[in-house]
Amino acid sequence: MTTETKSKPVTRQPRKEQPAKSAVTISRREAELLYPIYVALAHEFSLGDPPCPESEAAAALAVPASAQKILRWILQLDQRVQVGQVRYLLQTTKLSTEERLRILIQWHLRKSNRTSLEREKIDFLCTQYFVLCASPEVLGSSVSFAGVAGVLRPVLGAAPSEIPDWLHPLEVIVEELQQCPSLRDLLEGGFLEQGRELKKSSEEHFYEPATLAAFARFNFLLRRSFIRLMHADLRAIRAALLRLHQFGVTAVDCHRAGLSAEEPIGALLERCEKWKQPFRTEYTETKAGQVFGLLLGIRADVEEALRRIVQEASAAGASDEMEITVEEDVDAWGEVQAPAVNAAPPPEVFKPQVTASAPKPPTSPPAAPVNAVPAPAIDAEDCLEKIWEQLIAAPPARGRTTNTVTCYGSRVLLSSWEVAAFVSDSGPTSEDLRNGVVARALVTVALEYFKKSGNDGPLQAALAVARKGAVHIQEQADKAKRAKDTEGAVNLGITAKRLRTTIEEAEKR
Repeated sequence: MTTETKSKPVTRQPRKEQPAKSAVTISRREAELLYPIYVALAHEFSLGDPPCPESEAAAALAVPASAQKILRWILQLDQRVQVGQVRYLLQTTKLSTEERLRILIQWHLRKSNRTSLEREKIDFLCTQYFVLCASPEVLGSSVSFAGVAGVLRPVLGAAPSEIPDWLHPLEVIVEELQQCPSLRDLLEGGFLEQGRELKKSSEEHFYEPATLAAFARFNFLLRRSFIRLMHADLRAIRAALLRLHQFGVTAVDCHRAGLSAEEPIGALLERCEKWKQPFRTEYTETKAGQVFGLLLGIRADVEEALRRIVQEASAAGASDEMEITVEEDVDAWGEVQAPAVNAAPPPEVFKPQVTASAPKPPTSPPAAPVNAVPAPAIDAEDCLEKIWEQLIAAPPARGRTTNTVTCYGSRVLLSSWEVAAFVSDSGPTSEDLRNGVVARALVTVALEYFKKSGNDGPLQAALAVARKGAVHIQEQADKAKRAKDTEGAVNLGITAKRLRTTIEEAEKR
């Protein structure tokens, strides 16, 4: 007796969607914090639509199938996102928080098949975390390895108190970097390439806490050196342009810098202002060379134009002692004077100016008192630069309502919207806010000098500027209120009030 066996029809099960190859474990809380970052990246750089609106993410992550879909989308998008895009997003939005950065770094570190792109992202994120979370003391001039490792400990874990021996070549690079006298020397010194080669050669050691801390320190000091030297070039360009303007020059031949043969002075000054904003692209030889090469080219062209004008003036018998001052075009708080026909416009709508020509000394000047306190060389533009450099080099932590900077040794407290006016250009009110801060700083500096020396000359000059500034900023606040710009009106109003308070305290001296 035979038994006939019938084969059962094969039923194909629907294929389950598999996560991306680089899938890593992630908690619901982590996914909730990471999702808005990738939604913002997708929208900002047109990388496709997210699985669900950000407002529905929390509910979707509570369902396993939806959670897997969201995670897969994050992983796939992450493989397309470049480090420059992450840099731009985190430095221009409020998504850069301590918790988000910590989770983002740890999530990348948990990946098993880390690529060079992963390494670059982790490298940047560790530096961003350090800048965000470090105290003003840690961000001081030295920025020690131990200090950086301590700040990164919550995200990386404990690291040795000293840099590993095999990374000492990086210390040599850092020392040479901080000795660079000019931006051109920095660009031509090969520091970027040397640092990048060390990162590549470290291989798996790169992901150790000590290595990541060492490179975060290098990245931060490199960025700070770029900013310091860039602002020195900007000051030189601005000074040369203002002198050219006083000589009646309206345009400069900048064709060697890749611009026109008749580049308006006003346009060049505007470029200088834009360069003061944070450099948000990657610090690579190519990108840095393109961006900063233009700046160096402009400086060379502008200074060459000024040399020719001075030589021509000397040949024509003009006085070598001719004094060039911007006050001829902009008064104490920037009331713009009528420029000559075809003259370049002043660089700013208004600007604190407290510098004045010093009186000629008598033939036999009296001997200075033994304990005389030297007067501070109060200069509004220099003060603006000092504040700008400090805030760009070490932006304050997100959520921090105030930040302190120093100007001529005096501490100045800034509100979050005033900081934003320096580091991210918060809109049409930015210039008024920046100049309000500068006026406040100059009064503070002059007041401290008066208390030490008894000389109220610099203080009277600073107060005259500040009084006019307080009125101007309040007028702008009222104008913003009428235009229904509530945020601008509030910010300007508070800045004006703080300037008035500083004035009142100085007047009570």
